[in-house]
Amino acid sequence: MMNLFSKFPLIIISTIVILYPSLACNAQVYPKNLITNREQADIEQAAREFTVLIGIKNLGSSRIDEKGSGVIIAKQRNLYYVLTAAHNFDDEEAKDEEYVITTHDGKSYPIKNRIQIWNRLSPTREKLDLNVVLFTTSNTKPNYKYAKLIDSNNQLIADSSPPPLDSVIYAAGFPHSATGFRFASGRYKGDRISNRGDKEFSGYDFYYSDDTNVVDYGMSGGPILDQNGQLVGIHCYGRKIKSSNPTGTHISLGIKITTFWEKAPSFFREQIISSP
Repeated sequence: MMNLFSKFPLIIISTIVILYPSLACNAQVYPKNLITNREQADIEQAAREFTVLIGIKNLGSSRIDEKGSGVIIAKQRNLYYVLTAAHNFDDEEAKDEEYVITTHDGKSYPIKNRIQIWNRLSPTREKLDLNVVLFTTSNTKPNYKYAKLIDSNNQLIADSSPPPLDSVIYAAGFPHSATGFRFASGRYKGDRISNRGDKEFSGYDFYYSDDTNVVDYGMSGGPILDQNGQLVGIHCYGRKIKSSNPTGTHISLGIKITTFWEKAPSFFREQIISSP
């Protein structure tokens, strides 16, 4: 009897050794939300500084009609590069020179150039819902911040650390329904390709939920940031899904930064890499 009982510890130990690997396989590797309120506030402040308003200046007046948002992604001295949604420029009556960029300090600058990003590998050479627009300041000051895309090894940051499924993301911009800057939180829902955005454009491959139901018209072209504050996408469209919740659920569409990087002309990539 004593000999049989003395074997029990060995049986228990062997059982633990067998079960432990299966428990590790089922464990959730990436916590859904590790960010603190302070870290979120820092990300919001950074987004506020590199997110811009895109509008049309009325000739003969100082009024600016808001069209959308954008994010500064590079600079060369006093020349700035802004990535935004192409459909922000769908006003057929407005000329490019009438569009202006308004920065976080309230200063407005005319757009100098606008470049369409194409899916060059597509048989039909589709237009992505992405534009890069340029503006200049009168001198090197003010020195506007930009969303950093490249690490110290000249590698795309978003390529090395894509957001895990259901992780926290943030969207920023200037909605038509409110005055000023807005910062919203959501969850990354995957990278399915969708054509549910603008019929003229393509490339919508970033899905996310809008937990706060505040992503609205006017935020198109604004940045989508991960919970480290890195730029991972450009917001393009939002749509409301019917549910039992009276407020409904918002699912938004964007385009991944990795997609932009793959399709952008080489001289754009060179300018971004060489940004100080």
